[in-house]
Amino acid sequence: NGLKKIYTGNSRIEDETISPDGRFISYKLYKAAGKRKSTIVPDYITESGYTKDIPGREKVGQPHGTEKFFIFDRLNDSILEVKTNIIEGIRDLPEYLKDYPTEWDSAKKENALRKVDFSSAQWSPEGKNLVVDIRSQDHKDRWLMLWDTAQKKLKLLDRQHDRAWIDGPGIWNSGWINEENYWYQSEATGYSHLYAINVQTGKKETTSGKYEVLDAKLSNDKKYFYIS
Repeated sequence: NGLKKIYTGNSRIEDETISPDGRFISYKLYKAAGKRKSTIVPDYITESGYTKDIPGREKVGQPHGTEKFFIFDRLNDSILEVKTNIIEGIRDLPEYLKDYPTEWDSAKKENALRKVDFSSAQWSPEGKNLVVDIRSQDHKDRWLMLWDTAQKKLKLLDRQHDRAWIDGPGIWNSGWINEENYWYQSEATGYSHLYAINVQTGKKETTSGKYEVLDAKLSNDKKYFYIS
């Protein structure tokens, strides 16, 4: 009968991944915000002698689009939307709003789910587990969530919170060591370090100290990390 038809409406499908056993396909639907305004950089040195405008990047304060994350189960011919409402701290307000009492009171009363970006989705080698890297659009929180293919629900593996901005060297580095152990980098201590977590037990191992791990790579035999 072929694959199920997936209707995306006015959203764009992005970041499709398939589990190693071929059963599950994860993807996100991105819906752009209204018209966004880019900055303009004047270029004074031109062949014609006239100044021209170079389109620049958008400012941080521009409205974000919205993202939804789905998993298609080929075996059961069903689609599951991965909801964020159970995520720890998903309704927390950024601390800076306390400096604006009116906005703080309004946001607290609304008690809305914070908008997030689904930054990555990585299947374990045998396809039994999926780690979804979810980041709040206000850049204050990052959640690593495990989606168990058997229970079909999210479980928190790690939450990184920063009242200023989630960032740092190696922040996009991550991957699977084996079926149960996942590695990533985080600035949770104030320094960028390498972490490994057992997704079943929650046990973590980490580098530590007053230094930064700028980059990390797992060896081909998955026994060692090369770090700089």
